[in-house]
Amino acid sequence: MTDAYKLFFDYVGSFFILYMIGYASFLFLSVTVGSSTLYQLKRRNDLKNELSGEYYVPVTIVVPAYNEEVTIEASIRSLLALDYKLYEIIIVDDGSRDLTSQTVINAFELHQVNRPIHRSIPCQPEELIYESYAWKVPITLICKKNGGKADALNMGINVAKYPYFICMDVDSVLQHDSLEKIVRPVLEDGHVVAVGGAVRPCNGTEIRNGHVVAYHLPRNILPCMQVLEYDRSFLASRILFDKFNGSIIISGAFGLFHKSTVIAAGGYDPTTMGEDMELVVKLHVYCREHDLPYRIRYATDAICWTQAPESLRDLCKQRKRWHIGLFQCMTRHKRMLANSKYGLVGMISYLYFLIYALLSPYIEVFGLITVLIAFALNLVNIPFMVLFFFVYVIYSSILSLTAFFARIHQLEQELQESNQRFEAQKQEQLRISSTLQEAEHYAEVLHKQAEAEEQHEQEVWQKQLDLKCRELNRYQDQISSLHDLFHTLLCSMEEQTSALLQQAQSIKNPCSDRHMALFERTSEPHSKSQE
Repeated sequence: MTDAYKLFFDYVGSFFILYMIGYASFLFLSVTVGSSTLYQLKRRNDLKNELSGEYYVPVTIVVPAYNEEVTIEASIRSLLALDYKLYEIIIVDDGSRDLTSQTVINAFELHQVNRPIHRSIPCQPEELIYESYAWKVPITLICKKNGGKADALNMGINVAKYPYFICMDVDSVLQHDSLEKIVRPVLEDGHVVAVGGAVRPCNGTEIRNGHVVAYHLPRNILPCMQVLEYDRSFLASRILFDKFNGSIIISGAFGLFHKSTVIAAGGYDPTTMGEDMELVVKLHVYCREHDLPYRIRYATDAICWTQAPESLRDLCKQRKRWHIGLFQCMTRHKRMLANSKYGLVGMISYLYFLIYALLSPYIEVFGLITVLIAFALNLVNIPFMVLFFFVYVIYSSILSLTAFFARIHQLEQELQESNQRFEAQKQEQLRISSTLQEAEHYAEVLHKQAEAEEQHEQEVWQKQLDLKCRELNRYQDQISSLHDLFHTLLCSMEEQTSALLQQAQSIKNPCSDRHMALFERTSEPHSKSQE
């Protein structure tokens, strides 16, 4: 019986040694590759050897919301502050019971429209549609019947106008340059169908208008441990999977997808709890089975900040949901396991998530039980076990801290770049302010010159007017003199005329008397002769 126990524990020990060596090797490789990639990214940024210029991929940001009355307005305003030009925002209210929709309508002055929706992907029907074009980018609000987050995302995909869409959580905050960073793989390779962004806990981080202005580790132990976990995942294993197109999960908090490919693959599955991972696996399956060239990339510098659970209860609920979603995804696509048709995705990625993610809790519980049984049977080499445990702990800690400090270094670089941008913006503002002052001074000088010229013109016109007035007065005086002269002449002429008339009258009267006497003398002989 003792030999049987020893044989059993020998097999168990061999299995756990292989299990731990496999995980330790993967962790070492992922941290090494991740650190190397981050260093190359830093060198590229230092040398400015990157895609620059205003190249924009049209993007639709889909934000599903359910009872988010408190945070929805701040979330939308943070999206409006992104350093990007060509995008639209679609908020899908998934049957909220609070005032989520009314808050959005009042805050952003939306108006109701009648807009037909082509349902390329099945989803719950819409009830009301609101739009606004008064902001930096178009904002659309869809009020629909409750169907879950996946169903709300499908509605957003149906409404989206642009060829790429981003799905994100309403309580997440995108860094100011996240859209610019996450679309770069699309510009570099036309076969990219999805891009995952880096998600980081914002506990202990001060973010202002998409810029990180202060950072420190959370004081609570739970979010502090999650920070290390996120760093080891997003700055190590995700980078390694990206090297051979093996990423099978893109966080639902921040991911970019090609709309037509997602529609062809069937969209999000509302019946699963891990809709984000299920969609990525579905894209792998669809593209592989249809022999389509594709790439699923990971952008390490496209950052989304999210709130990590700070209570044990919330953490347990989150991890339970993640594990159930992982189980559903693994079982629905079990044909990928060790299937050469799916390449390294089925041979490495699927196998890794199956053993070290899905089955890991059960394997570790089984290991603890076997250790207790071995203690009871006095079959444990305690010094070796303790030594092995400490070596493994130190090894894992070194790798985790390497990933963490790589993240800290990257964060310092981002803070330095942010400070440089702030300084550049400050200098630009000073330059603009100086230019405005010069313009104001120049405008003031021009105004004074204009006033002086206007005053000079007024003086010239006044002088000319005075001269004309004097000339007019002189003419009036001359006219008055002429009038007086004419009046005097007229009076003189009247007097002379009257005198002439009198003379003529005096001359006329003697002549008449002589004519009458003459007439009488001549008429007397004539009368006598007649007699």
